[in-house]
Amino acid sequence: MLVMKYSIYKFFIIVFLVLVSDNIDAQNRQELSKIALEIEQEGKELFILEKTAWLGSDILREVHKNPEKVGGYFSYLKDGGSVCVFFSRDKNPNVIASVSFDPLFTESNTVVNLTERTLYREEKELYQIRKKALEMVNADSLFKTYSNSNLNIIPMVYKGTPKVYVLTSPEQAGVILFGNDYEIIFNQNSEMVSKRALHKGLIPIYYEGRNGLAKASVHSHVSGKDEFITPTDICSLMLYQDFIPWERHYVMTPKFVSVWNCKQNKLNILTREEFDKSVNSGK
Repeated sequence: MLVMKYSIYKFFIIVFLVLVSDNIDAQNRQELSKIALEIEQEGKELFILEKTAWLGSDILREVHKNPEKVGGYFSYLKDGGSVCVFFSRDKNPNVIASVSFDPLFTESNTVVNLTERTLYREEKELYQIRKKALEMVNADSLFKTYSNSNLNIIPMVYKGTPKVYVLTSPEQAGVILFGNDYEIIFNQNSEMVSKRALHKGLIPIYYEGRNGLAKASVHSHVSGKDEFITPTDICSLMLYQDFIPWERHYVMTPKFVSVWNCKQNKLNILTREEFDKSVNSGK
């Protein structure tokens, strides 16, 4: 009788531990899904800003009679679409041109405005943090430069937080550059709060030549630094999505694996244990 009671007790203990483990796994899965959604959303917004700047710059070079007057540019979301503004070289600059896009960057809906005007309030904020970020890039040893590449400065206000991302873009075709990217956080007075490098170095991945038929690509992050794919990684992948052959891109750390679906533009984050199990099972 005592043995039977002990067996029933042991059974309930096992059931309890299984339920607790399942509940913890569900909580962890929910938390990872929340993190993935946040990174995905910021990465997509960063992509829109950078694509707006790319296309806007190309258009301005074609239509502006005096491009040498342009002191710089930045982009931001507006009215469901986006706009790239180009400012003068003056100490207190004016906007000398703007190019506006709809959400799909439809060419027929693109609007070019060459009328000079003062900066709007929200534009002044973006201009100020861009200016300060540029000064840091030119003077701070944190920021590295590499040959055959450029540093792109992208100011934004994301969910109320002013910040600047600095990305490295290639000057040659057939390669995506991950890494050598930075995040600078500002307060509401455009004062720097923090700055950090998002990757340890520069990671070039070629998508032409012998790698042209690859269905996936991968790079790794240093454990304890950025455990997940970064918004800058997603921005780069989306900027080149019409050229790369990959279906997925993986960002690996000892604890987690970020899986970016290049066709659906969706992010999934797995624990390394989950990922290894799926690989071993052939899924």
